[in-house]
Amino acid sequence: MAASVSEDSVRQALRLWVGMDVIDNTSISREAVTLLRRYSPFRQSLSELRDAVETLLLGILHRFLGVSMSARMEDGCFRRILMRDIVALTDDLVGILFDSLAVYSVNYELISAYSLSHESLAALRVLYQKYEQWMKPDERAVLAAMIRRVYPKERYEQWLCLP
Repeated sequence: MAASVSEDSVRQALRLWVGMDVIDNTSISREAVTLLRRYSPFRQSLSELRDAVETLLLGILHRFLGVSMSARMEDGCFRRILMRDIVALTDDLVGILFDSLAVYSVNYELISAYSLSHESLAALRVLYQKYEQWMKPDERAVLAAMIRRVYPKERYEQWLCLP
């Protein structure tokens, strides 16, 4: 089951966190796309995929940026990439896979179980946006309230409906 993950969506997610210099001078986007496209629930769990993506990001970024982990952004400024940034970037990339999966009850169960075991705004976003039919209205309201309570507004304000 090859996922239809576009390289453009991966490059855009990476760009926001690490800048184009890293993307243009490493294999980070190509390798991330390959990992995401090869995902199959029969070969690996979503947790294993997340771990593989995080390991890939850490390895490539550390080799390219060195111990400073400072990336040149498009405005010319340097941005230090922290471990929490790697975790959020990993979530964004795995979220691209979640978005590409067909809306079926099996995928709902997989993403829902993943969201219970990992702090994942991407999983919560996809559940909220694409799987409303499998949730009771009060469950969806609790999900929205939890997102608002846990995450900074700038991470959800473009897609989370008000009250």
